[in-house]
Amino acid sequence: MSNWAIESFDLTKHYNKQIAVENLSLKVPKGSIFGLVGPDGAGKSTIIKMLSTILPPTSGNAKINGFELLKEKRKIRKNIGYMSEEFTLYQDLSVMENLKFFGDVFGVPPKIRDEKIIELLAFSRLGPFINRRAQYLSGGMKQKLALACTLIHEPQILFLDEPTRGVDLVSRREFWRIITDVNRKGVSIFLSTPYMEEAERCNEIAFLHKGKVLTINTPDNIKKNFGEGLFKIKVKPSSEAKKIIKRLPFIEDVEIFGDSVRVVLRDKGKISILSKALEGLNLKEISEAPLDLEAAFVFLIKNTETKAEENEPAKN
Repeated sequence: MSNWAIESFDLTKHYNKQIAVENLSLKVPKGSIFGLVGPDGAGKSTIIKMLSTILPPTSGNAKINGFELLKEKRKIRKNIGYMSEEFTLYQDLSVMENLKFFGDVFGVPPKIRDEKIIELLAFSRLGPFINRRAQYLSGGMKQKLALACTLIHEPQILFLDEPTRGVDLVSRREFWRIITDVNRKGVSIFLSTPYMEEAERCNEIAFLHKGKVLTINTPDNIKKNFGEGLFKIKVKPSSEAKKIIKRLPFIEDVEIFGDSVRVVLRDKGKISILSKALEGLNLKEISEAPLDLEAAFVFLIKNTETKAEENEPAKN
């Protein structure tokens, strides 16, 4: 029996001539939380729809809980739960009626369904609202109800497409509490998010940009590989400072952000040499900033685009 919840092999999706996802190859261990991270248009939803059998790939293949994507869709669907960004609840039905309806849709026997509903209501803290129609629930409560409906048939793998987009911060934290509890029960979680603080909660993440994976690793390893130190430098003129800094051999990357220059050092012990190199400019402040995923992502995108431009054939 495979230890992988999900395996993909050069999974690709084209829309006419537009590449949405290109050569996606990844392995997700059973019982883990895996995150797809990237902006709108990066390919996150397309990947989740392909892996959950909703969208056929143009090429490539995958295995979901050991079942082959191209040949065993029915078996896969019995093993997974899928929640889209705009999960469709029946607005005129109450919380209880929605749960019973989705239990019946998934073919859960009535006795087991009713026992599961009691558990899910306690789990999601929706017990006091069982008679409230879905249309009168807050955004966060709707998302919790949608997740409860997705869990009614006890899936082994849960696909969540930007489940907290548009939800307030408190509701997002509550939603993540539920996701974490579900994961502790052995359910593998595969989700997409545009939020870096949510990416930090994942065991592994894949950074996506224009349908391609920039890197796959743990959040901590991505930050470690990104550099040893991130510094914010207030200096004028910033464009001249950037040119000087780029020439230093211990610089991982440098970019202008607003009124400052952000620099990643391979060895932050070299900061005094950097400071000395800028002595001829109007240097106001050098302060260390915490290494974060957002900075790593920005620099990865910039490096990718720079390399792509360098590899373009010269125009006559």
